[in-house]
Amino acid sequence: MKIQTGWSLYAQDQDRPELLSLITTGHQEVEKDTGRMIEQYKMWSSDLTDEELGKVITLLARGNVFAQNIAKDLRLELAERPARAEQRRLTLQLRRDELARTEERLLRQGLDQLGGAGDTWDGRRDRITAWWREVKVAELAETWAAALAGDRMTARQVNNESVLGGDFDVRNNHHRLDRAWDRKITLDRTLNGVRKRLDPRHFDDPGTGRNRKGELGLHDLSGSLLHGTRVPLSIYAQLKPYANATVVFMPAPTERDAQIFNAIQSLKTVTEGDVKLMREMRNRFTRLRLAQATDMHTYLLNINEVRDGEPVVRYGHSGLIRRAGQKTEVNVDDIDVATRRTNALEHHVVLAQDGGQAVNEVVIVYREHASALFPVFAEWNKAKSHFTVLNRDTGAPTKAHITDDGKWVG
Repeated sequence: MKIQTGWSLYAQDQDRPELLSLITTGHQEVEKDTGRMIEQYKMWSSDLTDEELGKVITLLARGNVFAQNIAKDLRLELAERPARAEQRRLTLQLRRDELARTEERLLRQGLDQLGGAGDTWDGRRDRITAWWREVKVAELAETWAAALAGDRMTARQVNNESVLGGDFDVRNNHHRLDRAWDRKITLDRTLNGVRKRLDPRHFDDPGTGRNRKGELGLHDLSGSLLHGTRVPLSIYAQLKPYANATVVFMPAPTERDAQIFNAIQSLKTVTEGDVKLMREMRNRFTRLRLAQATDMHTYLLNINEVRDGEPVVRYGHSGLIRRAGQKTEVNVDDIDVATRRTNALEHHVVLAQDGGQAVNEVVIVYREHASALFPVFAEWNKAKSHFTVLNRDTGAPTKAHITDDGKWVG
């Protein structure tokens, strides 16, 4: 049965807080109409444990006639659960097995494409340094047309009418219902914040070696992956309908490079030089961290399991998904979040999926790009139906523009 927050209106006044606490996920999402953070609730009664469902039934049974009728239906579901438990267990195991196979395949592909041998840097050091040089050479030669045609162009819309930075309280992913675990963080979602993310010095201070990511609020940001080979092609149709926004266009790496980088991170560093180069690559390699064919309905979380530890902020560890073969969205679980990671390593699967929505969502790690062209800042010109390219430093319009079907002019 689909859970409705309106159930609380049918319950007794004193039971409403407990009822809402039972059906909440502990996560939040942005309310589209107001931009406010609101509670995210469980979608289906099957998301409730047997104990939670029993408590919900008890609370509704004490309510008015509408609540009592809902409780009656939920009792039937609870009674049928034992017969369905084995099928649910098998379905969950099949999903876990499929994820494990995908993770293993992508890691093997990355290691094979990297070359060398072994599970440490000793057997692959020359190949790692050679690959890193090749990445930066390729970035220097990157063009708009090649990135778009390769289905690698991302687009992030910086909504000029919303709050774009400041201090925020975030919840702990492991203690979402306990406000004592909330931590205050800084987040910079402005265009200038994107510019700051391009400077490796903010992640490895030349004087102190300190990573200033948390201090400056340079956490991962969300965007969309454009389907550049779609026919007919409309970039505007693949964006969210913001009336006043600047679009940041940035190429994602090739799937080959994304998989090699993933493989390198699995290798054990041996020397101080290895550690230094690994940090340099993380600080200078723009990449996708997560990807999903539909809007994730997610927000920032602290994933650090140590209460007083430095917040480890991640975007995309919560929200909703429409799984393959399903017609409705459900709350994500750990398998879905891990699948978002593997999707980022083979992003074509996101474009191939029919999620029932025009706009997908990716989580972007903005870092340095060797090309003088990227990232491209642009604004939609409704009268001319094209994107006016802006000067990246000043925001002033240039003579160049991008047509809605993806051609660079000027």
